Amino acid sequence: MNINYAYHQLYMNDVNHYIQSGFPINAFAILGRGVKPIDSSESLRLYNAMYAGHHIAKFKMILPHCSKFINNGKKYSIVDWACGQGLASSMLIDYLHSLKKLDQIDCIYLIEPSSYATNRAINLIKLQFEQYGSTTPYIIVKNKFFNETKIVDISTQTRNHFIHLFSNALDTNVDSTTHIMSIIKNLKTPSLIAATSPNYGMTQLAYQKMKNYFCIVNIDEISNHCGYTREIIYLLKYKY
Repeated sequence: MNINYAYHQLYMNDVNHYIQSGFPINAFAILGRGVKPIDSSESLRLYNAMYAGHHIAKFKMILPHCSKFINNGKKYSIVDWACGQGLASSMLIDYLHSLKKLDQIDCIYLIEPSSYATNRAINLIKLQFEQYGSTTPYIIVKNKFFNETKIVDISTQTRNHFIHLFSNALDTNVDSTTHIMSIIKNLKTPSLIAATSPNYGMTQLAYQKMKNYFCIVNIDEISNHCGYTREIIYLLKYKY
């Protein structure tokens, strides 16, 4: 399926900016190895140019599974955890539009400590819906770290099913994994957790905590895939 992802164009724009101007020699220090919250407009472009390429490659592999979770006649909320500049939700928007399923999304939560990042994400997502001629869903922003996030930050007064997206997120704060899983469980609604991360020790630990937490509930599927990107993908479908 040939999809022109809006986020890929954003990524290429940022790459071309640094091809012309040159990457700073202290790029990794500026970005705190890609884990530190973005604290300037310039850091937005630098992070995207350096890291978004392989994030995009990983997330493409998980999009078909997200779309299969969406059934006709139901409404869905997207929760983009540690969303950064909105890569995961933006790519899912483009993918669902290609399948004529975009109108089933009526709320998007962006959870991310950096307001610089979420402001860019909001602008991109609104532009996508505008270009598609679709009604923009509610976009709710919470500029918080994982350990600061509470269930009240995500509306429980809804019959929506939830799609929880973690693009290179769970391994950044393993200590908060159980806390986040408890929020997802206590929403008490069918949910899909779609997560991609580098395949290394912290990822394995975070995902083991995730599996341990949900071991007593009805899990339809937990699967992993290690492909050419040397990354790991987990899918977990939780029925309350």
